[in-house]
Amino acid sequence: DPACVRFLDLLVKRYPDNDIPKCLGDWIALNAEKADCRLSGLAHWHQFVALTAKFARLLGKADDAARFEAHAARIAVRFRSRYLRGGGVVGRGTQGEQLFALYHGLLEAKDVGPATAVLTADIRRRGDALTTGIFATKYMLEYLPLHGEADLAAKVATHEGFPGWFDMLDRGATTLWEDWSEERCVDRESNCHPMFGSVDEWMIRHVLAIYVCDDAVGCD
Repeated sequence: DPACVRFLDLLVKRYPDNDIPKCLGDWIALNAEKADCRLSGLAHWHQFVALTAKFARLLGKADDAARFEAHAARIAVRFRSRYLRGGGVVGRGTQGEQLFALYHGLLEAKDVGPATAVLTADIRRRGDALTTGIFATKYMLEYLPLHGEADLAAKVATHEGFPGWFDMLDRGATTLWEDWSEERCVDRESNCHPMFGSVDEWMIRHVLAIYVCDDAVGCD
C-alpha cells in the first residue's frame, strides 16, 4: 500500500538511527519489572518494518519488500548490540525484556536457548508467576507452548494469588481489570478492560487446539 510505504519512509527519515521515542511500552507490568520502554519500542519498530515487508511481498512489490527486509535486519542487529548481554540475558533480564526479544525473533539461533532459560528460570523463581504487562503477557502465553514449555504456560495462567487472573476472580472480579492490582484499578485504572484478554487466546489455541491458518483471510 503506497500510504504504508510513505509512512514507513517518513519514520525511517525521521529516525535514521532507529531510536524511536519512548512510549507507554509494556503497560501495567509490575513497576520494577517493566521492560525498558526504549527496548520495547525498538522491538515494535522491528515488528512494524518486518510486517510492512511481508505485506509488500504479498502485493508483489519485490523492491519494497527487499528494502524493508534489509532495514528490519539492521534493526535486529542494533537491538542485539544494545540489549543482549552474556548468557542470554536481554536488558536487565526481566520477563518482559526476554520476551520482547524472543517473541519477535530478534536473537540469533545460538542465543534463543539461553534467553529462554533466563525467562523460564525467572518465572519458576517467582512461583510460576508473571511480572509482565499488556504486550509481554500475550507474548509469554504464546511463546512458551511453542518452545517446549506448555506446562509452564498453564501454570502461569492458573497461578493463584497476586499477580494473575485467579487473583482477580478471588477478589470478586466479573470482568478483566486493566491492572493486576485491585487498588490501582479502583483509584485510577479501568476495572472492565480487555487488557489481559490474551489468556482467552491461549485457551483457544493451546488448550482447545483451535488455530487459524497463517494465510486465512478470516475465520468463524
